[in-house]
Amino acid sequence: MSATLLIIAEDEHMRWVYFRALSSVGYEVRAVESDGEGHRLISETVPQLVLLDLDALNWNGMLILQKLQQEHPQLPVVVVNHQTGLEKTLQALKLGACDYVHKPFDLQELRVTVEKALKMESLQEEVRFLRQQVGRGYGEFELIGQSQAIKSIQQLVDQVANSTATVLLQGERGTGKETVARALHYQSQRREKPLIIFDCSAVPEKLVDRELFGQEDFEQRHKGALMMAQGGTLYLKEITALSLPMQASLFEVLNRRFFRPFQGEKEQVVDVRFITSTTRNISQLVKQGLFREDLYYHIRIVPVLLPPLRQRMEDISSLAHHFLKRYDSTGRIHGFTASAMAALESYQWMGNVKELATVVERSILLCQQEWIDRDDLYLPEVAECSYDSSYEQVRKDRDFIERTIEKVRAEMDDKNEQRQKSIERPGKQRENVERQNHERQSNERKGYERLDRKRSRKENILNNIERIQEEKVKALCAISEEEQAPLPKKKDKVIQGAGFTLVLQDDESIFIEEIEKRLIQYALERYQGDQNQASRALGMTRASLASRMQKYQINQGSRRRW
Repeated sequence: MSATLLIIAEDEHMRWVYFRALSSVGYEVRAVESDGEGHRLISETVPQLVLLDLDALNWNGMLILQKLQQEHPQLPVVVVNHQTGLEKTLQALKLGACDYVHKPFDLQELRVTVEKALKMESLQEEVRFLRQQVGRGYGEFELIGQSQAIKSIQQLVDQVANSTATVLLQGERGTGKETVARALHYQSQRREKPLIIFDCSAVPEKLVDRELFGQEDFEQRHKGALMMAQGGTLYLKEITALSLPMQASLFEVLNRRFFRPFQGEKEQVVDVRFITSTTRNISQLVKQGLFREDLYYHIRIVPVLLPPLRQRMEDISSLAHHFLKRYDSTGRIHGFTASAMAALESYQWMGNVKELATVVERSILLCQQEWIDRDDLYLPEVAECSYDSSYEQVRKDRDFIERTIEKVRAEMDDKNEQRQKSIERPGKQRENVERQNHERQSNERKGYERLDRKRSRKENILNNIERIQEEKVKALCAISEEEQAPLPKKKDKVIQGAGFTLVLQDDESIFIEEIEKRLIQYALERYQGDQNQASRALGMTRASLASRMQKYQINQGSRRRW
């Protein structure tokens, strides 16, 4: 045992007891009387553990413990107190003490407690190391590059890492948004807590509520991303993929710092640092009504715009060597030749940093020499010239044609091979092949016969159409001849009644009112205006006659003749 222990105790006898009990088992022990000496020793040589005796008259042990936790939060502290001071012991544990020993104590009990505290600190240190390694495994959280844009982003990360302000990362795919998110987390005071990455675009819309906020009901309990990220950082990738109702729920969480699990009844406090990212133009989505404006301003407290790799070509060399070191763990490859680096710097990286990492990893696998050459990169030849907007389409078309040709050739080779094998097979297999050929020929003959029948039906239909058209022409000609024939002589129509006779021509129309008017005039004229006699002759009452005379505007003195 070579761990260094610091003992802070006011009583000189107790300092001697602690020193003898712990140094006898191999610990390097340093004992001081006051907290001032203790802080001086901590600044000179950082101990692995502090043993603090709370029974003191000239100073307050709780204030010393609180000060140690503020200045050295990762330093384990074991407190020693009298067994009657249980309340003080509980308070010390709340302030951050890792364990305690009550007086009177056995020396072996003191040694076991110290050993357990050291093992726990060793495990926590290992967890911190593994978390850093996991972070590096999923992508370095150190920003690589010498361009002014990367330097500005690194400076901004250093400034806002320890704050709780929400950060919005914007940029194309593969520009390193997740790397910046990891840098913000691992350079902050929350690095000991988890970093939860939640891809909003990868979770179905119906499950986002459950996966983000969790679920609590009688049947099951599911911890969501918010609960798992408590005390740490929650990175929401592609936040623009959230629906408007989910955006409203997220805004409430950011605004109130409380959330309620799915189907839960009790609200829970949110102690999470939020980092968001998107590859879309989020301001344009706000104008189109596809993203909430209030949420946009809430997540855009610290906006970070990551430029594409083609706009910072000076970073390609450092990034390429960085990926070479990562993927070539054996050190077999020494570096890149001048022509290879020139090809990398002239290529337009539409996939940005991720595409560069893929190219370097492939080159390491395919390179047979100690230096990666231009031919090992397998970059398109068109990358030598300036980038053209139609390059992607040309490459896709060329790849499609090549794949189609290869597919057709493979199918032809397979058919030829099967045919050759079938010819070489003796006995029953050859009979099966001959039967299949016979069936194929029979099917072809039947197909030709069906085609001939279709053609004959088509000819019959055309002949019927021509015959119908000829009949229509003949009918029209007959109609025109009838129209040219002389019309028959018109005949007159004769209408006879009691005391009158009407003669009408064939094309003359009969109007009842005109006939009635003329009859009334004739009756009045015949009886010299006597309405009584005229009404009796007409077969109507005198009132009806007067009404009709008024209707047809007939004067009594009218003497009109036919």
